[in-house]
Amino acid sequence: MSTRSTLTIKTDHTTINFYRHMDGYVAEAGNTLLHLLDKVVNAKNAWQHPGVKLAEEIMKQQYEAREHRPAEPTYELTDNANQHGDREYHYNVDFTKNNIIISVYKWGYNMPFMGKQIFEGNLEQYKNFVVKWIKHNQEVSRSMNREEEQQKITKRPITVTGRRTQKV
Repeated sequence: MSTRSTLTIKTDHTTINFYRHMDGYVAEAGNTLLHLLDKVVNAKNAWQHPGVKLAEEIMKQQYEAREHRPAEPTYELTDNANQHGDREYHYNVDFTKNNIIISVYKWGYNMPFMGKQIFEGNLEQYKNFVVKWIKHNQEVSRSMNREEEQQKITKRPITVTGRRTQKV
């Protein structure tokens, strides 16, 4: 099952919306957004049209080609981010007033109609948020792997002598 997300880029004069069908979670889509924001902000003349430059970078993103699937765009333009009711995350990048404010919202089974804001802040704060999110998820993943390994060990049959036997 895919983790869907939407992205809205706002400037003083424009609002651009995108839909992402797969890998919309913070560790992937949020991290991609962070790297593209860094690229745009550090580019020469970035503040002339940063929202447009970010949109251009977003449109360049592609899922790699696979054995049974050609390369395809990661994001697609959409008229309204709210029309995608199956999304789990929404990212909002606001470039108005020569400032960057990033917001992240999460949807879940207990909040189907309105997302819960899980982050709002400037670019530096967003970097910290993404790094902490990735680190936390890696720790959870390692913990789950340890629990799975422990369950495999405890489910092995034990002989009368107390030695473990090999499953055939």
